[in-house]
Amino acid sequence: MQNNIDGVTISENTLPHGIKVTWIEVTTDNAAEILNKPIGNYITLEFPLCLDMHDIYDSLLVAVSAAICGIMKLKLTDSVLVVGIGNRDILADSFGPRTAGQVEVTTHLIERGLVDSRKVSAICPGVIGQTGIETARIIQSVVKEVKPDAVIVIDALCSEKLDSVATTIQIADSGLSPGAGVGVAQTKIDSESLGVPVYAIGVPTVVEVASVVASGMGALDVGGVSMASLIGTTEIEKAIRYSMKDVPNGDAALALKDCEDVVSTLSGIVAGAINSVLLRDEFRS
Repeated sequence: MQNNIDGVTISENTLPHGIKVTWIEVTTDNAAEILNKPIGNYITLEFPLCLDMHDIYDSLLVAVSAAICGIMKLKLTDSVLVVGIGNRDILADSFGPRTAGQVEVTTHLIERGLVDSRKVSAICPGVIGQTGIETARIIQSVVKEVKPDAVIVIDALCSEKLDSVATTIQIADSGLSPGAGVGVAQTKIDSESLGVPVYAIGVPTVVEVASVVASGMGALDVGGVSMASLIGTTEIEKAIRYSMKDVPNGDAALALKDCEDVVSTLSGIVAGAINSVLLRDEFRS
């Protein structure tokens, strides 16, 4: 990946089974403005899309564990609250709750003197359409009561690129805005709103209709040359988005037909990675 921006550091690493890890660090306000990202660290793990992920499951689990461990830098005594954001009743939006539901919680056991480990708690606050309460407000209340040293928020994402759906896991230390990908952004969940470090883990499970249409248009062959080459991918996307802004459901998002398998597999991998980092000796420091 090319980098000509001051205040941005990019490192890339390719692992077995075609897993690619890209770490972007944004350190200045100017760089943050150019990239439209807050100052912070951003890790993207890219991997092949396949239903049978048994061959790469272990490698991806280790890669995600290492990425989480590297970005969080937890102390052994730090307690962590894991938050699964999303609607469990909607398959494409259930990644957060499904992942949080597989995290090994220990706080209640520690308080009863039954185990000796890091304090880990987990909640699934639902979505504003179910509760009538902004997700950030619910998390703020829990943080105030539980007083964790760090928060991990997990959410399904809406991708702007078709080839990123179910083939990437994104990790950042700058928090997230629930609903931002589908145009209903709420209060941001970050260190400023919660008062403790916040780490976000997301997996794109849907893609914008306009992006799918633009990809198809760009691939059209015109005299042996693709439309994308003739006009430019960015210009095609702009034209499609403009033409679809008044179309009924033109702002809809699409999920993969095998979304159930994707969410089940990737939620298991991310939950396993979180458990490894928070509770396993090899990742404790």
